[in-house]
Amino acid sequence: MTAIAVEPSDRPVARVARKALASIERLLAAICAVLLALLLCLVLGSVALRYGFGTGVLGADDLAVWLHIALIGLGAPLALGGSLGLRFEALVNRLSGHARATADTIAQALVLLGGIILANGGGEAIAMLGGRSPALGLPEWLRFAAPCLGGVLIVAMTALRDIAEGRGARFALALGLAACTYFGASQLGPFEVMPASLAATIFMLIGLAVGAPLPYTLLAAVYLATPFGAPLTEAAIVSTTISGISKFLLLAIPFFLLAGALFAISGLVEPLVRLAKALVGHWRGGVAQTALLTSILFSGASGSSIANAAFGAKTFAPALTREGYAPPNAGAVIAATSVLDNVIPPSIAFLILAAATELSVGKLLVGGLWAGLLMAAALAVSIRWTAPSNTENNQPLGADTPTPNPSPQGGGELGVEVSVAPSPLRGGVRGGGTDRRPAIAENGSERLAALKASIPAVGLGVIVLAGIRFGVVTPTEAAAVAALYTLLACITGQPSCRAIFDAFHESAVATAGIGLLIGSAAPLAFLLAVDDIGGQIAALSTMFSHSPLAVLLFANLALLVAGMLLDIGAAIVLLAPILLPLAISAGIDPVHFGVILVVNLMIGGLTPPVGILVYIVAGAMKLPSAPVFAAVLPHVAALLCALALISGAAWLAIPS
Repeated sequence: MTAIAVEPSDRPVARVARKALASIERLLAAICAVLLALLLCLVLGSVALRYGFGTGVLGADDLAVWLHIALIGLGAPLALGGSLGLRFEALVNRLSGHARATADTIAQALVLLGGIILANGGGEAIAMLGGRSPALGLPEWLRFAAPCLGGVLIVAMTALRDIAEGRGARFALALGLAACTYFGASQLGPFEVMPASLAATIFMLIGLAVGAPLPYTLLAAVYLATPFGAPLTEAAIVSTTISGISKFLLLAIPFFLLAGALFAISGLVEPLVRLAKALVGHWRGGVAQTALLTSILFSGASGSSIANAAFGAKTFAPALTREGYAPPNAGAVIAATSVLDNVIPPSIAFLILAAATELSVGKLLVGGLWAGLLMAAALAVSIRWTAPSNTENNQPLGADTPTPNPSPQGGGELGVEVSVAPSPLRGGVRGGGTDRRPAIAENGSERLAALKASIPAVGLGVIVLAGIRFGVVTPTEAAAVAALYTLLACITGQPSCRAIFDAFHESAVATAGIGLLIGSAAPLAFLLAVDDIGGQIAALSTMFSHSPLAVLLFANLALLVAGMLLDIGAAIVLLAPILLPLAISAGIDPVHFGVILVVNLMIGGLTPPVGILVYIVAGAMKLPSAPVFAAVLPHVAALLCALALISGAAWLAIPS
């Protein structure tokens, strides 16, 4: 849990628990890294066989999906910590004393209940399944083995962690509560006071309110809806969860995460910063404009706003404060520019959306490119407008360029922890400082040199987008090629083997967190379908007299509110299947609406109470979040203007 910090206990049993927990975590980390490497080799091998020999391997895609399921199942226990746990803690952080302890215990009980459901439901599915996969010739029950084992490990590792921290009593209480709830839900009912989907939604909201991780809250909520007529047994819940992640498209997520992690240690980042500085560093607010352009360029590798927020907080924040920005204003610039990484391709958010709605990934990425460029233009205006008056005329960067390293604590998409290293970009700020080396000259020859040096980095994004758009490779294959590209760059850049292993490990853990979220939303989506919630939402169009403008206003408002409260991945898997039919019934292009959905939710990353991008930047800069939230308001206004233009374009594009 991420709640109240507790010092590790020195009792012998606590020391044994710590050692056992560390051993299990190391073993799982190695297994997950190996599984990700095998996945990469398998997909790249299929691409090579197709283009090199005009053939393929029967069952390769199925095997890749099975390995992905195993990666998610075994990585799930490692993804419980940090923001990878996907907790909503705005409410519980206001509690203290017994109220906070009670909330933590309930949240812990929901985690344990989710683990029990995975373990027991997976075991039941294994016992019932027979036959073999036609493509692989392997027993079908093998698909359920890793999630089942993952459920067991979730319970065991939670116990070891609490014992190691001297909180054995809390674990016992949480386990007792989980057991009573588990057996009680199967014995009570049937209650016909509300639809099962509504009951599950209420239980989910309660779990979120007490700070329980969303994936386990979703699993527990569907199980607790059994007395209300939910037609899913434990085995069916686990089977539906696995079906939710059994899509070849979802393999693009671990590969893009890996590409971003390897990109950060490959030496390709510095040329991007140099190029951005050469192009816009001489503008008013030059360092902030450089941060904006770097975010646009960096998005071609990471696809993760959280990764860029952590990277930018260490890269540009010191330079911004030296240039005259107040620290909260500097943090606001970093947080606002980080929004672009999940809009400009390759975007993990669009991959999740495509998996949840069956929309075209290629069309979503193209739409995201144009929307992201419009948002970038709006931010360039707000940055110029809010820049201190002393930032004109090519102020130098004035800060060391860091080498980002993957870290499990950075964020739900992909965390990066930044260590500072000397860089040729450093230059003394006018009027002070001891380093008098000149900044990059802003003439044509320097810009051309910077562009040439950045071609390998910029080329990565071009290869990915062009490969998908022109049908040369699938999104998953494009992501695998991107990962290979950055891996080769790492090898030539000669980072340590440990750094490369860490990139594989942390990408695998982030994959498990995102994958379990997508899978655990599938049972609730099934209940919503059974209760015809989608049809009822579509019927709302009659309230708007089938007015596309009214639908757009309603959807934008609902999404902006959802973005304030939910992680973007959670909001997509929960809301996209509900709102998309409403938009289609009003004649709105589904791809255009998908872009609007993602842009809305990304703006939510800058707004309280969740505002994950602001919290990450404020934490990295050791600032209170409130002044950063206040300072980011002009940039939020600029992004809302861009959103209005995007929504207006969707309205104008509707055939009359």
